[in-house]
Formats: sequence, C-alpha cells, structure tokens
Amino acid sequence: MSESNSRRFTALSEDEEDNVDFMSASSAAGAGGRHKSAVQHPVTCAFHVLFRTLAVLVYFFCNWFTHSFVIAFVLIALLHSMDFWTVKNVTGRLLVGLRWWNEVTESGSSEWFFESRPRNERNLLVSASESTVFWVALIAAPSIWFFLFLTTLFSMKFAWMMIVLLGLTVTGSNLYGYTRCRLGSKRTLSGAAAQFLGKQVINAGVAEMQQQNSSSKSQNLTNA
Repeated sequence: MSESNSRRFTALSEDEEDNVDFMSASSAAGAGGRHKSAVQHPVTCAFHVLFRTLAVLVYFFCNWFTHSFVIAFVLIALLHSMDFWTVKNVTGRLLVGLRWWNEVTESGSSEWFFESRPRNERNLLVSASESTVFWVALIAAPSIWFFLFLTTLFSMKFAWMMIVLLGLTVTGSNLYGYTRCRLGSKRTLSGAAAQFLGKQVINAGVAEMQQQNSSSKSQNLTNA
C-alpha cells in the first residue's frame, strides 16, 4: 500500500468514535455522498463473498469428489487463507473505509490497531450497497461456521470439527477486527446492539403513535 494512501487512514481514538448505528446503511454513506446506492467496486464485492462461500460449499460437497479428509482440509484451509487476506487487506479498505491489524509485542502480548478513513471521506467514498454486502457477508460466514460447530459437536464428528473451528476462527477474526473498527475504542458490541435495539423500539413507538393520530384525524373528519 502506498504511503499517500496510508495517510488517508487515521487511528480510531476515544474522541473520534462514530455515534452511529452499527451496520446501518445510512451511516455508511452520508446524505451528501455521491453514488450512495451504486456498487462502485463489483469485483471487490465478488471476491469478498467468493472465497468464504467456496469454503462452505467445499465443506458440504467435498464427499462428492473425494473421501480424503486431508484433501478437504487442505483445500478449505487454502480458501480460508485467501479469504482472510482478501477481506483484511483489500475489501475492508475499499468497501467500508476500515482496516485493522494485530501485532505481537516483545513482551509477548497482543496489540490491536484499528484505523478508519476520515468521516467526511467515508461519506463520499463508501456506498451503502457495498457496505451492506460487506457486513452481511462478514457476519454470515462465522454464523454458519458456528452452526456447523454445533452440528459436528452433537454428532461427534471430531475430525471435521477441526475444519469447522478453523473456519470459525478465521472468519471470526475479521469480524472482530472490523467490528472494533466500526464501534471505536470505547463502545462494545453488546452496548452497540442494546443502543440499536433501543432506537428501533423508540422508532416503532413513534411510528405507532403517528399512525394512531392519523387514524383519529381521519375518523374525526369522517364524523364531521
């Protein structure tokens, strides 16, 4: 990545967190953003979904072509590696203007770094459609692997559980990294979810009150 492009990303600080709903399409592209609903990076969107989808398909249908567990494990591991690199280094930067990485310090501790494009640039460059594709695929993959983990656990297929845990770990790492990028350094996923649900309840209540007021006005006009 070029130095000039790297400068356009800034570290997330406690004072620069986004006070927006998590995974909200409207927050991904501002009202003044150009191409708000257009898909500006179709190839990037395709590759964002491609490798993780292929990994799941290979897991389900590998017995059609081979009964070798080793071949299935190697193939799925390669797909996960390509998916992890693509999502971490390319699609997050282009589709939602976020990036993260992890470093191990000399003391052996793990240090996470989260960066984001400046808010005004994200409003102009990030498309709501691309943001939706990014977050849906990012959340769907670890959800599927978690379901498969429960399936292999209850069916006691411990050999295949290795593949499932690999998929859950790899896709979950990207989900964790980008979730932290999206929420900032202070907010947590549970806190953001609670805030989002609270707003949805309030909006639903306001909509219900408006509907009742409209019905009452219509009834009064009819009676008059």
